[in-house]
Amino acid sequence: QDKGDKNLANYYCNKYKNSKFGGSLPRYTKSYFGGNVITKMAVEFLPEEETPNFYTHSGLQLNNFDDYEFTPIKPLDINGFRIYLSFLPGIRIDLKEILLISSDTSQKIPIKNISATSKSAYVEKNSDENLSFLILNEGDEILQIKFENEINSLNKIILKMRISKLDLTNNTLCD
Repeated sequence: QDKGDKNLANYYCNKYKNSKFGGSLPRYTKSYFGGNVITKMAVEFLPEEETPNFYTHSGLQLNNFDDYEFTPIKPLDINGFRIYLSFLPGIRIDLKEILLISSDTSQKIPIKNISATSKSAYVEKNSDENLSFLILNEGDEILQIKFENEINSLNKIILKMRISKLDLTNNTLCD
């Protein structure tokens, strides 16, 4: 910005928005995934079991809505789920759709019919179709989603989400 080189600014803006590394903690620290890892998450189905089962997903993509599938070991009766993350600060997670698949049916849960809380992230309700979490702290985070009604015999859940980094500048500097 000080040099007036818009191309250089755009270069670094794009590197930042697509980078999956960084952070102020050592690479291997005590956390859910052995450090801040923007490419992994885990889901735990609710209600909690005596011995919790965590279903992991690796290979998270940045900046696009993608489907993330989680399949329990056996069909479950659930009333929600938790998402476990170890991200860097400045991450936005947009949850667009929750698809629940049972042996005989599949159903989309409208965003307006869930309740959402977190360990320390901010929750932003954009509309009835989108729910956003703003991760502003470095380290472990838990996002909790609860349904209005219990879902019986769940075989699979598919979350349509977008994970992106918050902007460092306004859009006149970074296109």
